[in-house]
Amino acid sequence: MGVLLLMLSAQPVIADTAQDAAVFASWPLDKVKQAYLECDRSSSRELIPPGVMVHCVMIGDTLRQRGFDGNFDRLLAWWRSEKNAAAARAASSEFVSGSVR
Repeated sequence: MGVLLLMLSAQPVIADTAQDAAVFASWPLDKVKQAYLECDRSSSRELIPPGVMVHCVMIGDTLRQRGFDGNFDRLLAWWRSEKNAAAARAASSEFVSGSVR
């Protein structure tokens, strides 16, 4: 689990959602995007705690509203692009390090 998600996991399971949503809304958009991708990576690898899951949903909603004018399809297109770029970077680093046979 990434550093940001570890910080979120320290929050109570039943969060003050209005206050937390306001905090996420105050973050710079790049930080919201980073947090969203971190939530995605972590939830793809492991079961994340319920409190973190709630925060990840709020982060996703914040990103959809602020980054994509509320348009879920645009958010999804961006997410797919980011996943493909991350996979390409990982494949490139494996090739450069000589671990590809």
